[in-house]
This record gives sequence, C-alpha cells and structure tokens, in this order.
Amino acid sequence: MEKNHVFRTSFTSEKKARLIHGAPHGATHQPRIRKEAKTRIQVPQSKETIKGPVSQQTKSGNVKGPRDGDDPVVFVTYTPQDRPKNTSIVDNYPPDPSGDDSEPGVILQTGNDYIRYSNDNGLTFVMLANTDVIDNRFAGGENGDQVMLFVPAINCFVWYLQYVADPASKDGAFRIALAKLSDLTGKVKDVWNVFDFHSSDFGLPGIDFDYPDIAATGSFLYASTGAEGKGRIFVRFPLKDLFAGSVKGEYTPPLSIDSTNVDTDSLRFAHFCQGAGDRGIWAGHIDNSKLRIYEWPDSGALGTHDVSTVTWPNPDPTDYSSVCKNSVDWLSEGGDAEVSALVRRSDELWLAWTASRGAATPSSFKYPQPHVRVATVRMSDWTETAEMQVWNPDYAFAFPDLNVNHRGDVAIAVAFGGPKDFADAAFGILGDFVVWYENASNTALTRWGDYVTVRPCRRNANWFVGFGYYTLRDITVFNVGAYQRPYCVMFARKSDTP
Repeated sequence: MEKNHVFRTSFTSEKKARLIHGAPHGATHQPRIRKEAKTRIQVPQSKETIKGPVSQQTKSGNVKGPRDGDDPVVFVTYTPQDRPKNTSIVDNYPPDPSGDDSEPGVILQTGNDYIRYSNDNGLTFVMLANTDVIDNRFAGGENGDQVMLFVPAINCFVWYLQYVADPASKDGAFRIALAKLSDLTGKVKDVWNVFDFHSSDFGLPGIDFDYPDIAATGSFLYASTGAEGKGRIFVRFPLKDLFAGSVKGEYTPPLSIDSTNVDTDSLRFAHFCQGAGDRGIWAGHIDNSKLRIYEWPDSGALGTHDVSTVTWPNPDPTDYSSVCKNSVDWLSEGGDAEVSALVRRSDELWLAWTASRGAATPSSFKYPQPHVRVATVRMSDWTETAEMQVWNPDYAFAFPDLNVNHRGDVAIAVAFGGPKDFADAAFGILGDFVVWYENASNTALTRWGDYVTVRPCRRNANWFVGFGYYTLRDITVFNVGAYQRPYCVMFARKSDTP
C-alpha cells in the first residue's frame, strides 16, 4: 500500500550533555505523585467485518509445576527483588518495569521510582532509588514512566526519564541519560551523561508530557511521548551525536489518528517497534478493522500505511474489566487497546494489543475475557498475513510486549488475572499457547500498571530477558498495603539451555 501521508518535521536547538551525579548527600527520595489516571483510548467501530480463525486457548503455567509440550519454556535465571532498605521507592505503584541486557553481563531495570543494577548476568541485583543515581533537580522532579534500552551501535545504555512539568513555565520535561557499557561494568552511579528537554523545545510551551517510549536503529535513537491535549510527538536523535555529547532532535508535530479526540486517540499510548532495522515504526487503530502504521526511515520522510485486520471486539470500554479473587478490578485503569507491542522479523511486523471481552459481530466468537490480539503484517505490500489471539475463559490477558531472538522465535511478555487468580506477569513464546510465571501474586490493586518488557538476551542469541513483577500483601507499605516485587528473568526453550 502506498504511503498516504507525509509529515513535515522540525529540529530542536542543540543540546549539550553533562555528567550528572546522584542526589546530594542527605537528600531524601520524594515519593512520586501519579499525575494522571490513565484515560482509556476510544477506538471507532468499523463499518466492515473481516472474519478470521480463533486460536486455541492460552494457559498460564507455573515453572515450578508440571510442564506441557516437548520443548517448553524454562527460566534460566530468575531474580525477584526483596524489599530495599529505602522503602519509599516501593510505597507507590505501579512499578512499570523496563530494562535491557548486555554482554558482558550488565543488566539494568527501571521502574517508576527505582533502578536495579546487575553486573553478573542477572544473578544478583542492587536496587536504588532513581534519585540516588541521577540528581532530581530538573523541572518539577522525576515522575515515573521510564524506559531503559541497550543500544549496541554505540555500546551504551540509554535511559529515558519523565519529569513533572516545570513549576514556573508549566513545560513538560524529560531527560535522556546515556552511559557507556565500559563504565557500567563496575558501578551504576556517576556514569550518566544527560540531555534535558522541555516541551518548548518542540514548539509546545506549557504542555505536559507522559507515557514515553524509545527504540534504536544503527543510526538513531527514536523517542516519543504523549503531549497533553495535543497528541503524541516523535523525535529522533543521531546516535553519533548523542555519544559525542552534543545533539539536535528532529521531531514531528503532535500526531493523532482522530484529531478531534487526541487524548483518547489510539496513538496516545503507542509504543515503538523494537528491532525495526533502519527505521522507526509505530502504529494505532483507525477502527477495529484497520491499523495505521507509521514508518520513519533513517534516510527518508515519515509516512503511513493503512492495513486491514481481522475485526476484533470493541463494544464498550467497561468490557475491559477483570475482577480478581479479592473483588478488585485490576484493569480499572489500563489494559485497553493501544498497540503496545511491535517487533520486526525480516519482512514481517508482529503487532499486539488488548481487546475487550465479547464478540466483534453478533455471529462471531464471543471472548469471555479481555484478551490479546497478535497480527502479522507483510511489509513488502503492507498486508495482514495472519492473526492469533492470546485468550482464556478463566482470566484476562493485557499489556503485551513482543521481541524476537536470533532464530526467529517471537516471545511475549503479558499480564494476566481473573476470578481465580490475582494479577500477575508471565512470559512465553508465541505458538506454544502457554505463558509461564514463577511466583504468584497474593493480592491485586486497581492499577496493575502500563507495561511489562521482553528483550533479546545478549549472552545467548536464542534466549530472552524479561522484566515483570508480582504483588504481595504487605500492611507496612503506606497507602498501598502491598509490595509489588519486580524481577528479571532469562528464559528460553528447554533445548537451548544447559
């Protein structure tokens, strides 16, 4: 399909990197204030109906229990986090785990208030407050929503940190931090160079930012964030300039598919495609039978492709609810239909999102719980080639993330929960129709989170690294009554493990 839109881009002023340290001696971590309850996106109803096959049910399996299949997924390492000495960094939720792996063995994992650091391939971790590592004196202070990514092209970790709007200018703000892998092998503090950005840098004075994502090619770091009341902006930074310490950002105007309802538009919370090669890619829903895929080649202009998909259930926002054993709806503030997972495998894009319970049409299969849709799109002619569903009659699935290994296996990270289960995270390989977890949650909260993360393992090309969490009752945690315990897991098929 030909590109049907071309967008003009602009450039920020040049930014200089500066080495930044942790909070001054004696400073205390200030618990963040969640600046928004996530507004559900609204996907229009399609006027056409495209039917497709229904996949077999997906089970959740505990890796400590019986296994199914000839070559199941196994957890090579699994490292949950004990409560840290600084308990203020677990007094707020959700933890929204993001992280990445590198060779020779440095793993970094972030959440809304913490960073976990390992330099022994994930066997042990140190957990610190973000502000112990990066001084919080910027804009209105650090405020959750972060993404951590290893960029092989420059052998660096890149950390996107979101900040509260500047109290004086009301500008939204974010920080791009970069650390060389060679510096991280021995420590996580005093190694980060930062570039600071305000919404005015993107022609949006007084506009707040939220819900970021980043991805990298061989030439660029791509970054995006929601711009309150405007849509979503997309930025790219030359990697060679970031590494050298001086960079300009090339950015789009705020984008949305439905320009009349930008804060509930499906592009509002869009994620990047990982492993996209030589371009930035992201997507949103035109309606529940059509995707709009955005493609920004490293050496070309940003354009779009509209792709028809199998029609999926989208009757009412309340049909995304899922009530756990303690009568808590763990999807009351999230779990809706943004395209949260994209990965490229050769000429294929794999995209995933959460769909509601119910049926797409009166004659279609009726899904008993919210579930995840996975579509594959051929990039040579921008046509959907297959679709599967991650579903089960007893529990809901939500917040998918995808990635691919050297062999071409596509892994999924996903959250699940329902009447017989408390909300939890699980990992697996698509096509097995089973996802795996180790420790089970024993309570649920109304805001489970916004994402979990899966990345390719750098130590073994056929392994994956996942970043998730589970929830434990803990009456000592102020205002929450629970501790959401983050973890890192390396996983692979049994035949690929020692």
